[in-house]
Amino acid sequence: MWSVQLDINAAECIDGNTEFITAGEGARRRALAVLTNHDALLPLTGAPKLYLQGVRPEAAAAYGQVVTDPAPESCC
Repeated sequence: MWSVQLDINAAECIDGNTEFITAGEGARRRALAVLTNHDALLPLTGAPKLYLQGVRPEAAAAYGQVVTDPAPESCC
């Protein structure tokens, strides 16, 4: 399907590049959208508990308490 070969040297420069990681986190943050605000849930107050997938915990720690279990008793 793809005829492009992997450039190992380029991959080593790209993987873990902090500039790319920061840009990706910014894009992900801007892409979030609230579709409904049932029961006036937003804006959140205090330090909400956050269960995340695909986001580095240290990047989210400034926004609330990061939890590792998605169960309601852990997040609420």
